[in-house]
This record gives sequence, C-alpha cells and structure tokens, in this order.
Amino acid sequence: KGFVLHPTIEVNEISMITQVLYHSRWVSILTQNSVLGNPLLKAVPLAERSGLMRASILWPKGGYKKKMAKELADILLNE
Repeated sequence: KGFVLHPTIEVNEISMITQVLYHSRWVSILTQNSVLGNPLLKAVPLAERSGLMRASILWPKGGYKKKMAKELADILLNE
C-alpha cells in the first residue's frame, strides 16, 4: 500500500543483484532462497489480499528465450 515502483535496470544474475543491493540503497524482488546465508539482506514476504498476484513476462521481439523461461511462461499461462 502506497508504493510506486519504477524499475530502472534488469539483471538476471543473482550474485550480481546481491552485490548491487549490498552497495546501494536499491531494493529487489528475489526468491526467499536467494537471501539465505546473506546476513545483510532481509526477506520481506509479498502478500496480496486475494492470495493471487498478477505477473508479466516481457521479451524483446525476436529475442532469445531460454528453455526454462519458456517453460515457466507455459506454466503461468496454463494456470
């Protein structure tokens, strides 16, 4: 409530994201397992009242898509 998000970069490497978080005032949305063993990071659960959350998957037109990303998209689209 009261948050307005303005994404400014996209990084798909967890170790790089955690280094940015260590050395800045930025925040990120990661899986809970991504912060295990990182004492400087804190996991804050995301919750939606209905229990459902909307998500978007964006790919550059004609861009390369990893097999796992395509499989995740298929799972999400068929739920």
